[in-house]
This record gives sequence, C-alpha cells and structure tokens, in this order.
Amino acid sequence: MPKDIDHIIERLKVALPTVQIAQLQTTHLGDDDGLWFIRLPGNPCEVQIESRDGNCPFLIESDFNDGCYHGYSVDEVVVGVTQLYSGPEST
Repeated sequence: MPKDIDHIIERLKVALPTVQIAQLQTTHLGDDDGLWFIRLPGNPCEVQIESRDGNCPFLIESDFNDGCYHGYSVDEVVVGVTQLYSGPEST
C-alpha cells in the first residue's frame, strides 16, 4: 500500500515537472531515513519534508525562510512546497 510520501512525490512531479526529490540515505540499519530533499534545477533553495514513517503529518522546512510548519495531509504538503517555489522568495 502506497504511503503518503508516494502520493506527494507523484503530485509534486506534476506540479513542478523539473523537481528533484531525494530521500536521506542512511549509513546504519535502523537510522531514521524519513527526510526528503526537494530541489528545482537552477534554484539555490531547498525544501525538506520530514516524517518518520512516510505518512502525514510532515514537517516542512526550507532555505526560503526560517519558518517551519506541518502539512497534515498530502494536499497541504504539496501546496506548501509549490507555494515556497512560486513565492516572491523563490526568485
């Protein structure tokens, strides 16, 4: 059964066709790998979303600002990430 992160990635690829998404690669079995890095080519800023089990809620942080917030649904995460990349700070 797909996790929320699978739906988030699928929808981000539609909303931001050039998006690059990479999951944290851990070195030890049992390390928390629930962190995904979201980038757009040519944009120096990065968004990070974090969830221990790949399901909502996700903590959303970015280089765009010092704020962080939670996405409690797939929709909230996708909208939050796309707004960060389309907002005035993204240029």
